[in-house]
Amino acid sequence: MLNIFRTCLICLLLCQQVTAKTTEKPIERIQVISSKSNASIMQLADYQQIGSQSLELLQAQHLNQVLSRTAGTWLSRGNGQESLLAMRSPVFTGAGACGEFLTLEDGIPLRASGFCNVNQLFDSAFELASTIEVVNGANSARYGSNAIHSMINVVTPRPFEQANQVKLGLGANQLTKLQIKHNQASNIGDFLFAGDWVDTNGYQQNSGYQQYKLLAKHQGQLGDWQLDTSLSVQDLDQITAGYIQAGDKAYLNRELSQQNSLDNAYRKAQSQRLTMHAQTQLADGSLVKLSPYLRNNKMDFLMHYLPGTPIENNQHTSLGVIGHWLVELGNHHIDFSSQLESTQGEVKQYQPWPTETSSAFLNSILPQGQQYDFAVDMQTLSLAADWSWIWSDNFYWQNAIRFEQINYQYTNYLDDGNNQQNGEPCGMAPCRYYRPASRDDNFADVSFSLMPVWQFNAQTSAHVKFDKAYRAPHIMELYRLQNAEQQAIEAETAYNTQLGIEYLTDKLKLTAVVFNMHKHNVIAQNSQRLYVNDERTQHSGLEANFAYQLSSNWQYSLQAIWARHKYKKQFAGNDIDTAPRLIASQQLAYTWADRINLEFESVYMSDYYADAENQHSYAGHLLHNIRASFAVADNWHLAVQWLNITDKAYAERADFAFGNDRYFVGQPSRVFAQVSYQY
Repeated sequence: MLNIFRTCLICLLLCQQVTAKTTEKPIERIQVISSKSNASIMQLADYQQIGSQSLELLQAQHLNQVLSRTAGTWLSRGNGQESLLAMRSPVFTGAGACGEFLTLEDGIPLRASGFCNVNQLFDSAFELASTIEVVNGANSARYGSNAIHSMINVVTPRPFEQANQVKLGLGANQLTKLQIKHNQASNIGDFLFAGDWVDTNGYQQNSGYQQYKLLAKHQGQLGDWQLDTSLSVQDLDQITAGYIQAGDKAYLNRELSQQNSLDNAYRKAQSQRLTMHAQTQLADGSLVKLSPYLRNNKMDFLMHYLPGTPIENNQHTSLGVIGHWLVELGNHHIDFSSQLESTQGEVKQYQPWPTETSSAFLNSILPQGQQYDFAVDMQTLSLAADWSWIWSDNFYWQNAIRFEQINYQYTNYLDDGNNQQNGEPCGMAPCRYYRPASRDDNFADVSFSLMPVWQFNAQTSAHVKFDKAYRAPHIMELYRLQNAEQQAIEAETAYNTQLGIEYLTDKLKLTAVVFNMHKHNVIAQNSQRLYVNDERTQHSGLEANFAYQLSSNWQYSLQAIWARHKYKKQFAGNDIDTAPRLIASQQLAYTWADRINLEFESVYMSDYYADAENQHSYAGHLLHNIRASFAVADNWHLAVQWLNITDKAYAERADFAFGNDRYFVGQPSRVFAQVSYQY
């Protein structure tokens, strides 16, 4: 089976288009991606979309089940709802890893750029989404800081876009899931009320989570203004299981894979977002859009991956507005935009117990007590223009430029330096955690995108794209330091070049993108756990999607990326760790009369190195899933998923650190069933 799968990839690797059900509306060339983005009169080169019918069939318990069918994406699942993201990139780890990607809900960032979290996608209401959009590649010019490798936008439904319905699901590990969507018309507009609740014990011992998500939306008119208002709320209460650390390939042992060496690890996260999208057309024909928003995030968790296992409490509140003014001047279409945001946040790190490891040195430099207590006020200002010039019927330019400034005002509430909470030094060496003195930091940058597009005929087009992207440092990279670290940290920058082709017919959809990115001032931790800002990396490869309508009932689709991610300075020439060269998935789908949907899916990941020295590796895996949906009566539907049907023992992610092989284990064969009623 593995050889057959690889043969299919070789034959079809020059093809790209996101999976879509035959009954779903195809992706159009004229596409406005979101109110966060500058409105695009032409489809962006790397735009991928997962539509409502695919989401309905997937009924995903974790977003990695959805994003696996977009080319170039690997959402590495941790325990419970945790995750680490890779998109045209390796899996990044550490507090600032989230800064490589921009994640949105209805066009509004899930968190402030300097306060993002690697697990932040669990803040999104993806379970209630109508569409999930992905734009791969460097796109800071259109979206701002953090859009270095990609942008993900979770689009929630408008009132009456989907039917009133109730869903009840049951699955392995005592998983219970309840979802409700209700639309209501009134004399002041249309409303949608939706909720999703899930409870599971988890696969590993003493693990599991409860999570609920609530969504309230209103659509109405106020004079000449069209208003769309939404309130999105989520709460996660998770008992966390950590890595399996029982030697090389420990994930192959089912008994070991279910063990949980942690007895008190947890994660509690809450988020609330209130957003209004307002738009009106002016007398001159131009369009004005305003999107004010209020966002609040709070998270408490045990840092079980660190010696001493301290507890972190972080929270931040943001008030912002994104504005667009779209004008047409002959063959020129320009979107002028701006974003203003003010954020207030704080971070506390406390270790309530003494460090008890086999190392007397570690026990000495990681004392009990408060380790960090600081606040950061952040202001963001951006000015941007997205300009499309239709030169002729078969040639146009799509360009963008953005100036963005981010200011931090940092206040330390503990003693400066790296003494204990009581002011005393640690015994055998300076304490590990270093607290810099209060200060202000400012980061300003300009990003751009240039993309000429050739439309050869009604079916075929090609583009060349040049981008400069960037991200400002994360607050943890600036202010939560270690080992007397006091180095200046600059913004990270990336330069991307790509060539793409697209071919679309009624039955066949395929595109391919060849890309090459060089990153400078990469922020990373070295072997002494100091943040360094002088690393350089290269990311190059071929990304492809393919979809073909075999008959009126059958469709085949494939998403794949072959890429190499290399260090250019430290470990020069080595593959970056946790960076498989080939990631792919394929689906064979059958649809009959909108009453039966069947799908066979395969997900493949090649081997990859687990450490920067390229001395340890993971062998990769191939998984198979089956999904089915049946209309059993006029208003009743039954959906069944059989995941990992061959009962493959595998690791969701592997790495090698602190002298140990570490694995987040994959779950064995399991079934999830759901019944839904529309009313």
